[in-house]
Amino acid sequence: MKKFFNEAKGHMMTGIGYMLPLIIGASLVVAIPLIIALCTGVQSLDPYAKATGFYRDFDSYRASDLKKR
Repeated sequence: MKKFFNEAKGHMMTGIGYMLPLIIGASLVVAIPLIIALCTGVQSLDPYAKATGFYRDFDSYRASDLKKR
């Protein structure tokens, strides 16, 4: 029984070890653009939430329009 729990503990620790970098990486993917936007004066990234491409509808948003929202 003890061998089973030691083996299960090893599997759990391996799983946690593989998941932590993914969770941290995904958090950075979300946080870095938000920090950049806040530093440039954009208060909300909501207008860009439904954009499907990298530059899709980029011309339709102006910084002055975003500050008014």
